[in-house]
This record gives sequence, C-alpha cells and structure tokens, in this order.
Amino acid sequence: MKGIKHVSWRGGRPRFQPGRELRAAGHKGQDLRHPDGRWYSVGEAVDWSRNFVTKVLEAPRGSSEPKEEEVHPASKGYVYFLGIRDRVKVGFSTNPGARLLTLKTSTADPVMFFFAVPGTRYDERRLHKELEPHRSSGEWFKKSLTVIRVMQRHLASHIERLDFRVGG
Repeated sequence: MKGIKHVSWRGGRPRFQPGRELRAAGHKGQDLRHPDGRWYSVGEAVDWSRNFVTKVLEAPRGSSEPKEEEVHPASKGYVYFLGIRDRVKVGFSTNPGARLLTLKTSTADPVMFFFAVPGTRYDERRLHKELEPHRSSGEWFKKSLTVIRVMQRHLASHIERLDFRVGG
C-alpha cells in the first residue's frame, strides 16, 4: 500500500516509518496498533498519519518532546531497569514479567535486581539520552553512582502510584 505519509505496509500491516529528520528529532518506528493489539485499518492509518503530520508541523522548531496526550497508545507500557554484575539495562516493555524471563534465559549471570514502572518508549529514550555518558552498548549502561541515582529518582517518582500486593 502506497501513498500514506510515514506509513509502510508489511504483510498487510501498517508501520510508522520516520524519515531521517524525524529520527533525528527522536521519533522511532512503531507498529500501528490499537491498545488491544488489533492492527489499524487503512482508514485509521491515514487518519493517524494526518494527525501525526499536523502535530509535527505545529510543533515549535527544536521541540521534539511529545506531550503525554500525543504519545501513541501502543508506546505505553513499562520502563524497566535490570542489573547484572556491573551493568544496568534500561528498556521498555508492555509485558515486563515476560521480558524478565527472556532476559534471564539469555544471560548466564544472575539478575541482581529488576523493577519496572509505568512509562512510554519516549521515557525510555529520554533516560538513554540522560545516561549516554555511561553507555556500554545498546541499552546497557555501566553501573555508576549517576546511573543508580537516575534509577532511584525514576522509581521515587512512581512510588506513590505503584500497587504493592502480596500474592499467594
């Protein structure tokens, strides 16, 4: 399917594909789905694209930070922190429990800590940018006092909204 700005189709499914300038402004490609997992129809992809282009054109120059109401619902989930030895992984997942299981089986080292707080892909990108001087590779950062303080601050900002339950 052609003709929808910033949208490509793979196997009949729409995906947001930002160009170089949009990627430089912090936008990432993403599947166009409803929060319940259903794919956008052609009409919904057209509407999404028009709304996106309008927001980008109306945004002040140099302002790439989206407002909360502008964050695509599919980008909402959890930002997680995983500690292994001398490194910390900062990632995003819509299912942090399943992500933890995957990460645990992909490393021989024991997990020292793992916590996830509500967030968006934008929150994850913002943290990556803040922690850039400590990046070891990809989403992994050297465990340092700065990285620990950022984790503490991020957790503290969500602590009152967390639901602590003891399961049985």
